[in-house]
Amino acid sequence: MNDNYLSEIVLIKPGSDWYIKLINPVLDKEQNVVSAENFILASKSGKFFHTTLVENHIKGKDEKDIEFWSPISIEHGNGFKVGDIVLIFRKNPKGRWTIDCELEDAFVSEKEVIKAWRAKRSSLDNVIQAINRSVALIGQGYANPRRLGGHSIAQHYTTGGYSPQLVQRNEVLDVFDYVRGTDSLGQAVFLKALTHMPHEMALQIFEQIRNAPEQEEN
Repeated sequence: MNDNYLSEIVLIKPGSDWYIKLINPVLDKEQNVVSAENFILASKSGKFFHTTLVENHIKGKDEKDIEFWSPISIEHGNGFKVGDIVLIFRKNPKGRWTIDCELEDAFVSEKEVIKAWRAKRSSLDNVIQAINRSVALIGQGYANPRRLGGHSIAQHYTTGGYSPQLVQRNEVLDVFDYVRGTDSLGQAVFLKALTHMPHEMALQIFEQIRNAPEQEEN
């Protein structure tokens, strides 16, 4: 057997659940480097997702096939879906529609993290129990098919009653502000929700996303 060929190399960061496995690695002793056919980045628990290289095919300007390799993360989900996005619409006493939101970490770079608004992420069962209402399944979606594969994301919307507690905790956004944010997954659900909700509600929300709420006087 050629001793330049290794069975496999697995690298694990101490204290982490994640590992990197090289597929059919080859050791170049002269260059002192290791090359491999592919790699797998995954969790030892088998949950969440794994990342690997896949072959892509696109058409160039001259209609010639272009082949290239790029990394993609394959979502595992729970066997048939990745998760739920549920937009919860609430109307405040001034007649403005809001959406339950939360701040999440958004990585601008490996070390720079900012806070960005997104619709609250919660399991469908938790939402139904919290608002005690039915939730409409309005579609499925992918975040970025060339970078995130696997099962699609379940998209839902529902309505809830006005909650002064959520307002005090700064956990709702007016629809005007929400559609101007960066929550691309939630905004895709927002668009679909407009086509499924009652006509009068959709018209109100459409007008409100075009007109900012009145500022309260001090």
